[in-house]
Amino acid sequence: MTSERMSYSDENQEMQSGKESAPDYKTEVYRPERMPWDTIKEEISRIDFSASEGESFPEGLLERDFQDPDTAAILMRDRETNVIIGFSYAKPTTKTYPEDFPERQASEDTAYIYYTAFDAAHQRQGLVAPLLKELDEELSRRGYRFIERDAANGKGEGVEESYADKLRK
Repeated sequence: MTSERMSYSDENQEMQSGKESAPDYKTEVYRPERMPWDTIKEEISRIDFSASEGESFPEGLLERDFQDPDTAAILMRDRETNVIIGFSYAKPTTKTYPEDFPERQASEDTAYIYYTAFDAAHQRQGLVAPLLKELDEELSRRGYRFIERDAANGKGEGVEESYADKLRK
């Protein structure tokens, strides 16, 4: 597993809901106070199951994370059907590390990208980059200066390529 720490450039752009990401898709910041978990639960669970090849997160974990106001979550929808086809979310390291990585040092200015997933029909279509771009912008808007993520299953090189201009080793 590869762990990378990325810093933001000084150019922070304002996040806009529904920003164009790919011609047939749109991204949006998930806000639990405007869109209750129950309205997206089935779609998120379907994507989790599809992306993890049947080894989904424990029941309740995604619900807890998505409802936490400190979590920054981005949804990607099919523009024509409005169906959620992917998502990514990040949590403050001050919450993530004590629970999941107690050996790591948490920091107030660092977020950890916890999960990025697409349903099987939308994988390997170049949609990760626009989804993570929106997540990066949302995290920057929230004041984070660094993001960390782990890459498993041989995806470390792809993460390094996607974030080459932001990596700080």
